[in-house]
Amino acid sequence: MHAGFGPTQIAKQLEKRCIDTPTVHLRKMGINTPARPPENPYAWSARTVAAILAKMEYLGHTVNFKTSKKSYKSKVKILNNPEDWMVFKNTHEAIIDEGTWETVQKIRDGKRRSSRLGEMGVLSGMMFCADCGAKLYQVRGKGWTHDKEYFVCATYRKKKGMCSSHQIRNVVVEQLLLEDLRRVTLLCQRP
Repeated sequence: MHAGFGPTQIAKQLEKRCIDTPTVHLRKMGINTPARPPENPYAWSARTVAAILAKMEYLGHTVNFKTSKKSYKSKVKILNNPEDWMVFKNTHEAIIDEGTWETVQKIRDGKRRSSRLGEMGVLSGMMFCADCGAKLYQVRGKGWTHDKEYFVCATYRKKKGMCSSHQIRNVVVEQLLLEDLRRVTLLCQRP
């Protein structure tokens, strides 16, 4: 696969190359899965690709207790904190080396996405909320002028009430950065 591709681009490449989705592949091997196979057997989703990129099992490890249930009667799975997982190392042959896997995780942690307008924000993935530490998301609208674009806290955006609704306009951030750059360059010019 091409270096630097994110899950969406990888999914498009897999579909283009007519690679079966995991559900279709397992069914062809005679293994039934709870998921129904898609109409298009090559219709990969970015979510599936992202889940595959994060699997520790490909390092040759067995990972238990990723999920739990409130009771044996419940069918609802609850995702456990990764700190609560039990990892049994080197239980089977690895298909990826640890260094490559770690590199992928670091890239995924700092992931940046293009906006719906097809642009990548210059500061995307680099700014964080001073209150809760979550990433700040770029907010843009079709037809907006640059002075209307702003950043907003991811926690507030996704979980109302968990952080305050503070925003900062792009032009304000750019002005602050420019002022800091001027200060630093002045310090460097002094004898």
